[in-house]
Amino acid sequence: MTFDISGAVASVKAQITAEVVNARIVDTHDEAPRANGIIQPYIVLNFSMPSRRTSDAGIVESKRDTYNVWFHASCVALDVDASRNLCGQVMDAL
Repeated sequence: MTFDISGAVASVKAQITAEVVNARIVDTHDEAPRANGIIQPYIVLNFSMPSRRTSDAGIVESKRDTYNVWFHASCVALDVDASRNLCGQVMDAL
Protein backbone atom coordinates (compact mmCIF):
# COMPACT_ATOMS: atom_id res chain seq x y z
CA MET A 1 0.00 0.00 0.00
CA THR A 2 1.38 3.40 -0.98
CA PHE A 3 0.85 6.40 1.25
CA ASP A 4 0.68 9.94 -0.04
CA ILE A 5 1.13 12.49 2.74
CA SER A 6 1.53 15.44 0.37
CA GLY A 7 -1.95 16.74 1.26
CA ALA A 8 -1.13 16.76 4.97
CA VAL A 9 2.25 18.40 4.34
CA ALA A 10 0.66 21.11 2.18
CA SER A 11 -2.03 21.73 4.80
CA VAL A 12 0.49 22.19 7.63
CA LYS A 13 2.69 24.47 5.50
CA ALA A 14 -0.33 26.56 4.43
CA GLN A 15 -1.52 26.95 8.03
CA ILE A 16 1.92 28.08 9.23
CA THR A 17 2.40 30.43 6.27
CA ALA A 18 -1.04 32.01 6.82
CA GLU A 19 -0.60 32.60 10.55
CA VAL A 20 3.11 33.22 11.18
CA VAL A 21 4.37 36.63 10.10
CA ASN A 22 7.18 36.36 7.52
CA ALA A 23 7.26 32.57 7.83
CA ARG A 24 10.01 31.05 5.72
CA ILE A 25 9.70 27.29 5.50
CA VAL A 26 12.92 25.76 4.23
CA ASP A 27 13.50 22.19 3.08
CA THR A 28 16.21 20.34 4.96
CA HIS A 29 18.80 20.59 2.20
CA ASP A 30 18.08 24.14 1.08
CA GLU A 31 20.35 27.10 1.73
CA ALA A 32 19.40 29.20 4.77
CA PRO A 33 17.65 32.44 3.73
CA ARG A 34 19.90 35.48 4.02
CA ALA A 35 19.51 39.24 3.72
CA ASN A 36 22.74 41.21 3.28
CA GLY A 37 24.67 38.12 4.37
CA ILE A 38 22.74 37.74 7.65
CA ILE A 39 20.73 34.56 8.19
CA GLN A 40 17.00 35.29 8.45
CA PRO A 41 14.71 33.31 10.78
CA TYR A 42 13.33 30.16 9.17
CA ILE A 43 11.46 26.93 9.90
CA VAL A 44 12.43 23.39 8.90
CA LEU A 45 9.61 20.80 8.91
CA ASN A 46 10.43 17.07 8.98
CA PHE A 47 7.56 14.63 8.46
CA SER A 48 7.53 10.94 9.36
CA MET A 49 6.12 8.20 7.22
CA PRO A 50 2.65 7.02 8.29
CA SER A 51 2.54 4.42 11.05
CA ARG A 52 -0.53 2.38 11.87
CA ARG A 53 -2.22 2.94 15.21
CA THR A 54 -2.50 -0.48 16.78
CA SER A 55 -5.05 0.71 19.32
CA ASP A 56 -7.48 1.67 16.56
CA ALA A 57 -7.36 -1.36 14.24
CA GLY A 58 -10.59 -1.81 12.35
CA ILE A 59 -12.53 -5.04 11.97
CA VAL A 60 -12.89 -4.68 8.21
CA GLU A 61 -10.04 -4.00 5.78
CA SER A 62 -6.62 -2.85 7.00
CA LYS A 63 -6.69 0.04 4.50
CA ARG A 64 -9.40 1.62 6.68
CA ASP A 65 -7.24 1.56 9.82
CA THR A 66 -6.10 4.86 11.32
CA TYR A 67 -2.54 6.05 10.69
CA ASN A 68 -0.45 8.72 12.37
CA VAL A 69 2.00 11.05 10.68
CA TRP A 70 4.33 12.94 13.01
CA PHE A 71 6.29 16.04 12.19
CA HIS A 72 8.99 18.04 13.87
CA ALA A 73 9.39 21.80 13.49
CA SER A 74 12.86 23.30 13.96
CA CYS A 75 12.90 27.07 14.33
CA VAL A 76 16.20 28.79 13.53
CA ALA A 77 17.05 32.40 14.33
CA LEU A 78 20.05 34.48 15.31
CA ASP A 79 19.39 34.23 19.05
CA VAL A 80 17.56 31.95 21.46
CA ASP A 81 14.74 34.37 22.23
CA ALA A 82 13.94 34.95 18.55
CA SER A 83 14.00 31.20 17.92
CA ARG A 84 11.65 30.50 20.85
CA ASN A 85 9.35 33.30 19.70
CA LEU A 86 9.20 31.82 16.19
CA CYS A 87 8.47 28.32 17.59
CA GLY A 88 5.73 29.80 19.79
CA GLN A 89 4.13 31.35 16.72
CA VAL A 90 4.28 27.99 14.91
CA MET A 91 2.65 26.21 17.86
CA ASP A 92 -0.08 28.87 18.05
CA ALA A 93 -0.72 28.52 14.30
CA LEU A 94 -1.38 24.81 14.63
